[in-house]
Amino acid sequence: MEKTGSKIGPVNAVLLILAALFFDGIQVFLTFLIIGVVLNLIVSLMAIATFYLWLKLLGISYWEGNGTRKLLAFMGSSFVEIIPIFNAFLGWTVFVGLIILFEYAERIPVLGKVAALTSSKTTVPSI
Repeated sequence: MEKTGSKIGPVNAVLLILAALFFDGIQVFLTFLIIGVVLNLIVSLMAIATFYLWLKLLGISYWEGNGTRKLLAFMGSSFVEIIPIFNAFLGWTVFVGLIILFEYAERIPVLGKVAALTSSKTTVPSI
C-alpha cells in the first residue's frame, strides 16, 4: 500500500526552513564581517551535506519521478551559494521552499493540477 501523504510532514517542513534560514543567516553575517569570502564555502559545504542527508533520510530522491526539478533546484542553489557575495542571498531557503513545494505538488491533486497547468504550453484565450 502506497503512502498518499507527502514525505515531508509539517514539522519537518518547518525544521527544514529553519535550518535553511540558519545557514543563510550565518552566511550573511560572515559576509558582512568580510571573512565570509573564505568561511562561506565551508558553510555551503556543510549545508549541502546536511540537506542531502536529511532529504535522503526522508526518502526524497533527486532521480525518480519529478526528481529532475529537485536536482536542478539543488544544483542551482549550491552553485549560487558557493559564489562569494551571492551567497549572502537566501539561496538555501529558496531551495528548501522549492523542495517542499515540489513534494506537496506531487501528492496533493489540486497543487499537481496547478503545476501541470503552469507548465503546459497552452495559451489562455484573451477576452
